[in-house]
Amino acid sequence: MTAWEYGYIYVVHTVGPAPAACVVTDGSKSRVLDGVHSLLRAANVMGADGWIVSDRGERSACASWINDLIRPIEGVGMGDNMMCYFMRRPVERPRQQDPAGEF
Repeated sequence: MTAWEYGYIYVVHTVGPAPAACVVTDGSKSRVLDGVHSLLRAANVMGADGWIVSDRGERSACASWINDLIRPIEGVGMGDNMMCYFMRRPVERPRQQDPAGEF
């Protein structure tokens, strides 16, 4: 059975002259993808690390923790709204030895 790791891509539409910002949450960390302003580019960046990104997003209001991450970006006043996309990738698990000492 395949074990999966899960995460999200948030495409944040900003208030200000800056273009959209992309935030990724995977595992226990969240970060801005520097210089990435669209789902297509974000999916390519994350796909290079083995992530499979959903093409169906959900629109929601911009959360305060997202605003905290994107506020330092030049030209971003704050996030207006965002689209959230689910992503997953297989978790690499070490092979287990059987009791007889064989793989």
